[in-house]
This record gives sequence, structure tokens and C-alpha cells, in this order.
Amino acid sequence: MPAPSVQDGVLEIGGGRLRGDDILRLYAEGGNGVVKFIDDVILQSNNRVEIAAGKSVEIAAGKKVEIRNHLDVFTPSSGRNYNKAGFGLFNGEFNLHECEFGDRPAFDADPGTHKCEPQSF
Repeated sequence: MPAPSVQDGVLEIGGGRLRGDDILRLYAEGGNGVVKFIDDVILQSNNRVEIAAGKSVEIAAGKKVEIRNHLDVFTPSSGRNYNKAGFGLFNGEFNLHECEFGDRPAFDADPGTHKCEPQSF
């Protein structure tokens, strides 16, 4: 299930659960695109969750984003605002791939292999 995609804007997600059968994609395209988690949330898919943002992916301080399965984050390394001081956490049992924004699959692409290597988490 692809969630809404925004162009050069902010996709804010807060509270609840988002679930996709095969893949769940959260995209904020463009150089100013931001995916921002403002409250605790669960992201779940039978295959993978993909989050892509041209500028940053951010979890508000004190908040947790629980992941169930694989997580691919496509954003510049300078925009990875999670799992560090002042920001919230990705939580759960999952494999994390952190990738550059330019390596993201198209929003409507079939799930495939990625050029990124898993990170220890």
C-alpha cells in the first residue's frame, strides 16, 4: 500500500498504525521533502517499509516508530534525524538499510533489490 506522496513538502505521521500487504512506501520527494513522525506509530508490511525524503527523515524527540519487517530509508546522510540525541527512535526487530535519496525506487515501482547494505542496529 503506497501512502500519500508529497512533492517538496512535509509528510507528517502521528499515532496509530500504517500497514501494507507487500510494501509500505512513505515518500516526500524533491529537495525540500521531509517525512516527519510526530507521535508514536507502527509501520508494518509483509515485505518492507520504504521511507524516502529529499531533505530529511525525522522522528520527534521521545517518540518511537515501531517497524515490523525490513526498513529502507532513502535520504541524505545529513538528514537522518533519528536514533541519535535530540530525536526519537526506530524501534522493533527489523533490518535497516540506509541509502542515499538518489538510490530510491520510483514511488510506483515493484519491490526489488536495493543498492544499499544493511546497517547494524
